[in-house]
Amino acid sequence: MTTFSQIQAIIAADLRVDPASIQPRSSLVQDLGADSLALTELVIKFERLFKVSIPDEALRDLQRVEDVVRYIDERGLQAAAR
Repeated sequence: MTTFSQIQAIIAADLRVDPASIQPRSSLVQDLGADSLALTELVIKFERLFKVSIPDEALRDLQRVEDVVRYIDERGLQAAAR
């Protein structure tokens, strides 16, 4: 599974949206309807699944699904290089 497909599955389950409606350019809040509590829960699940840390300061830059994918992929590559 790709990072995107794993994130897509988590978002679909948590936000109860059709996975097909989740695209890389989808806004977590505007397009998918995530509120602050849902965003917090998603971040916790992403951190656990991908073994990355997503600090609060990074959240403002993670507006779209593709932002989350990029952030996790970059952190995963950094962790693998250590």
